[in-house]
Amino acid sequence: MDLFDLIIGLWLLVESLLLGIFGQPFQLIGLLAAVLLFTLACIFIYEGAREVTTPLVPTVGDEAKPQGPRTQSVKVTYAPTTELVVHEVIEQDQTTFFQDIMTQVSASPVHVEPSVNWVDGFALLSTQFPPTNEVIADNLAGKIHYQTVIFTRILFHSKVNMKLRDHEYSVILRKADNDLTLAALVSFLKEFKPRILGHASDLSAQNFQQ
Repeated sequence: MDLFDLIIGLWLLVESLLLGIFGQPFQLIGLLAAVLLFTLACIFIYEGAREVTTPLVPTVGDEAKPQGPRTQSVKVTYAPTTELVVHEVIEQDQTTFFQDIMTQVSASPVHVEPSVNWVDGFALLSTQFPPTNEVIADNLAGKIHYQTVIFTRILFHSKVNMKLRDHEYSVILRKADNDLTLAALVSFLKEFKPRILGHASDLSAQNFQQ
């Protein structure tokens, strides 16, 4: 039995009782009573449906509310590099510098346009030592070790194009003036008198002492 059948049954029951007690003039009262019962039944069903469909998970607004006061704040410590130790410095002419880079790129199975840092007239590359316990300890203490720094003097260009073995290659010069470590390194190189070598492979054949 659905809601409509229930309301009709209640209506007929109330109407029969009123007619039996009060007669024909009170037929309208039975109709009003049935309408009232129908309205109350609809309200009851609607409220029940709301309780069933109310989500049990918190809403977006509830999630945004703080769950309680924080008992501990987060401390942020800034520990920048305080010392850069350079163990080898090599200056190359522009042609050798960029040809060495392009030779390495051409040997890679995946071609990616290389880029080098440029600061105040210096294009430079650096290599670091393997991350041994000693190197990591120095890094945490603010001391960085560069095994080798290779650089060339050049005015800024967005790209340097060169031809190697009948192939055209380009190297991107990336401005790094805002890197405080590299800026300090370039200031050091301006006053330093490094060895001037050809290819970087010559590095292993010679020793250098500052």
